[in-house]
Amino acid sequence: MHARPSRTRLVVAAGIAGAVLLGVHVWMVYVPERERWLTPFFAAVGTLSLYAGYALITPVLVMGIGRPMSRAVGRLFGLPGGLAEEPFARAPWRSTGACWVLMVGLSLIVHLAIRTRLVQRIWDFPAKLPEAFVWSPNPVPGDVIDKVARIPGVAELTVTTDVTCRVTPIKGASAKERLSLVERFLNRLTRPVFVAGEPDRLLGMMKLAFVEGDEAEALEKVRRGGYVVIPVQTARHHHLSVGDKVRVTIGRRSSVFEVAGVVASPAMDLAVTAFHAESYMQFAAASAMLGTRRDLREKFGIDLVSMVMCNVTIPDVEPPADFHVDAVDRLSDDRALGKAILQWSPFLPNERAAIDAVAPALRRWLAEETPGPPPGEVAPILHRFARALRWVRWMGDGNATSEEAWALFQERLVLERIAQAMNRPDAVIGSLRRLKQRVLDSLEQAGAIVTWLPAVLLVIASIGVGNLVRVSVHVRTRQIGMLRAVGALREQILRLILTEAITIGGIGSVVGLALGIHLSASVFAIAQRLLGLVLPIEVPAGTTALAVGLTITVCLLAGIPPARRAARSDVLAALQTT
Repeated sequence: MHARPSRTRLVVAAGIAGAVLLGVHVWMVYVPERERWLTPFFAAVGTLSLYAGYALITPVLVMGIGRPMSRAVGRLFGLPGGLAEEPFARAPWRSTGACWVLMVGLSLIVHLAIRTRLVQRIWDFPAKLPEAFVWSPNPVPGDVIDKVARIPGVAELTVTTDVTCRVTPIKGASAKERLSLVERFLNRLTRPVFVAGEPDRLLGMMKLAFVEGDEAEALEKVRRGGYVVIPVQTARHHHLSVGDKVRVTIGRRSSVFEVAGVVASPAMDLAVTAFHAESYMQFAAASAMLGTRRDLREKFGIDLVSMVMCNVTIPDVEPPADFHVDAVDRLSDDRALGKAILQWSPFLPNERAAIDAVAPALRRWLAEETPGPPPGEVAPILHRFARALRWVRWMGDGNATSEEAWALFQERLVLERIAQAMNRPDAVIGSLRRLKQRVLDSLEQAGAIVTWLPAVLLVIASIGVGNLVRVSVHVRTRQIGMLRAVGALREQILRLILTEAITIGGIGSVVGLALGIHLSASVFAIAQRLLGLVLPIEVPAGTTALAVGLTITVCLLAGIPPARRAARSDVLAALQTT
């Protein structure tokens, strides 16, 4: 008589305890000082409170949604309305154990799928980072910008100037005292750099996230002049924050700047991690200051350009029939290369005007019986094409198609032309177009592997579901015998047991989805508090649906063996069971 009220009270008490733990978790995410999440103890307690909270409210969900869900599944199997409800109403804890394992496995899949989607969005090269750059250690005059902008194929463009400087924080005497001996030694080793560019384009193309300060307000200040934006590494290195002032000295000139914002670049951080350049990048960025070229010109008298960053527009043109990755091997001779340039002209829209300009001189030179060195107006284009072909040959691999190699070749021609416009033919040229695709492919593959690793837990959960259904069948042996005695068919008994297994999978899916999304929300909220990064939660519908389908399928398959045994059980033996 008292079993059901006692069972219900225990489930309600567990639900209340779970709600309290979830409240503790929410408080730990949003209320205390953000630095506490950097301590292992605080992070462990926060994670455990989340999982324990969901574990304790699972029995409430088993009783609350198990009955209507089993009724709905039973109707799909053609069973009477309340026949499949009994296990969830009378023995909720029995079903809870299997739901726990399903919950953990599915929540990890959902959380990792959300993180993978976020990483792919952060690594958004085409829109957020320049596809290519041309850098020279010897800066060139600022009027080169107009020349580069007129080059066919150059799309979005921005330039920067990096100048070695000396950075001195302007603080009280205590600021110097806070620096340890090691920090003072590192200050002498680092090479402070003042990086000047156009704030809107530069910061936009680098996809910076503001850790301190408001983005719109900081950009407005930088545009006015006298303000700088600093990376997180610089802020930590010099103990700087928004509103602090620093003295920047270049040569014999000095000027005071105020810090308008502290920034981080998730995309650049990912690039650093992917290419194992973390220590170098942190060392180089230890004293970086991001300002404007106008400040550099007006305050220090420097109007130079060190780097051109741009996106390159490549026409969608089929490559010539005789072009392939190994073309450089047969075009090492200037005359052979000159003939190829004339033949390829219709396939190079960005180069057509340049080729037409030198075509008469090139044809005269090729027509000479004993040709000497190429004419002065022809030599630069031959040199540029030869360098581009060598680069394509060096970058080529066995998987590159002729179309891919032709696109790389066209892009390289544009970048070599930028280097010539800068009068720096040996400038460092970097192209991220092919690298970008390789990284995206690697991220997708790694993300898929990491996302589905927790599926092993679902396989383990299938053992628990099978044992649970087997125990349920054993406990309900007499009930099953009575159903068979009053006319229930074996197929109906089979469907009854499978309904229980599928319902367990459904409840585990609901709790697992909620836990996975909650876990992601907490992680992203902590990232926002610690780093200032606003990370959107985007649940991948396809991966989530596949994970839920896998969960329910695992439960269905696990329930088939005990269901078949129950359907084949002897009626008389079942009725004699006490």
